[in-house]
Amino acid sequence: MSVKQRFLFCFLCMFAGVTVLPVLFACFFGVPSADDFTNTIPFLSYERNVFHFVFDRMRQIYLEQQGTYTGNVIVSIPVYYLFGLNVLRLEMVLAALFFFGSLFFCSWTVARVLGAERADRVNFSLLLLFCTVFYVVNFVDVQELFFWHTGLAMYTVPLSFLFITLSMWFSLDFVRNKKLCLATGMISAVMAAGGSLDVSALLCSILLFLVCYDVFIAHRVRATIAIGLVALAGSVMNALAPGNFVRHGIIDSEIDVLRSVLVSFRRLNNVLLNDFQAGTLLSLFAVTFAFSFHILKSTSLPFRYPGLVTFFPI
Repeated sequence: MSVKQRFLFCFLCMFAGVTVLPVLFACFFGVPSADDFTNTIPFLSYERNVFHFVFDRMRQIYLEQQGTYTGNVIVSIPVYYLFGLNVLRLEMVLAALFFFGSLFFCSWTVARVLGAERADRVNFSLLLLFCTVFYVVNFVDVQELFFWHTGLAMYTVPLSFLFITLSMWFSLDFVRNKKLCLATGMISAVMAAGGSLDVSALLCSILLFLVCYDVFIAHRVRATIAIGLVALAGSVMNALAPGNFVRHGIIDSEIDVLRSVLVSFRRLNNVLLNDFQAGTLLSLFAVTFAFSFHILKSTSLPFRYPGLVTFFPI
């Protein structure tokens, strides 16, 4: 590691620590609220054991509320009533660590695919960790993501599995045990697809892009396509759950696909507009572009535009 790389490492560690450590510290002050009670308070009067309760509650949510099967399992576990407040807070800390660790590993894997040196991989991962967490803390309801049992079940944990899925996808060409890597990727894809529909859609969109790259640009069909198929199957199972139709009150009427697409674009426009007006998103673009270009400009891969990695944290 050169002197410049060491300096950059210390610099990025400091900034990553400034964003990550306060989140972990705040997790020790989390408390149950809202849906945490709605989903688990029936356990107090439930006559059978906790395993039957989790299964019954998960099934009820899937049939009557939403198809987020991964989240349904987690929210149905009465952590607070079984183990108390301290264990609930410990769960929040572990979920946050899982999110940060999986994001770092995914970034490191991407840098490895791009041919970056080992030191540059670490610096690149620290950079994206800082930028992503900084953006999340400032523009996303951070309480729902890290300090809420229901929120971490629907968003944080599935997002972490999404990062693991991408890591396994990119790692398949490098690891020795390819079967284990592929199996881990498929399991992670199933878990990620069972989160919020936003997470499920993001997962399928990214994997579709990667499959298209392999088929139409690289002219190859890799075993990783199995990960994409599993993710698609899980997402369909999530989207077509009876609970989604019950919750939105549209069982006896047709789904307006066009209106849904227009609403999605309008929502995206509002989010980006607000973020650009605040200036933070532009700042993150500039910082990520500069550092990514510097770190990845000398990779062994013929990659002409390393600054395009700027869009990765978005």
